[in-house]
Amino acid sequence: MKSIRVKRRTPGLAAACLAAACLMLAGVVPAPAGGVLRSSLDRPDAAPAPFLTLGPSVGDTRGEGGLRPGVSGGLVLSPAAGAEIFPPLYDLDCGLILHGEYRSVARGRDLVAAGLVARRYFGNLRREAPARVAFVGLGLDVAQISYPGTAAADSAATATDAGELRNYSGVLEAGWELRPSPRTLVVALVRWRRFVDMGFDYSGWTFHLQAGIPVPW
Repeated sequence: MKSIRVKRRTPGLAAACLAAACLMLAGVVPAPAGGVLRSSLDRPDAAPAPFLTLGPSVGDTRGEGGLRPGVSGGLVLSPAAGAEIFPPLYDLDCGLILHGEYRSVARGRDLVAAGLVARRYFGNLRREAPARVAFVGLGLDVAQISYPGTAAADSAATATDAGELRNYSGVLEAGWELRPSPRTLVVALVRWRRFVDMGFDYSGWTFHLQAGIPVPW
């Protein structure tokens, strides 16, 4: 298989995700007269520290089939912490997740992805940390599938070069955040990834179980 490197404009999926996010914010968070987005609600003086999470994952890929293991993690910012970067997140009770994932999708083929997820909580996380809270999330990643090269077995066979597919990937997730203690976070979630490129469909679902601790803010 020859090397495949993809350089293209943002596909329709990425544009649709960004447009949906902009419309949601425009409809829920009014812009002030000065034109600068701010939280309309009073935020705490000090934002809580974000949590650094890491844990195993397992999932299935549509193009290959079969469960494959992996590892994932990220930086979980609460609505108050995320508002330090984008203030309207506090009004929407949305956290911001900077995450990464590595997983085998088939024999000799690996997925590496990283990106951002906006996580909407079904509970008030603005000023309190409940013992457990459900959430849904929507995000956009940059994902890559790598292929190792192979040598020709004999003179009649053909060697293949290492290659890769790289493109934007839409992410949809749902799950629970659990807090056994103020300094411990456990996240259990199911994530659906949409990744189609060059005629290959590597979309699929994964289950993630992560544990995290707070990091200095």
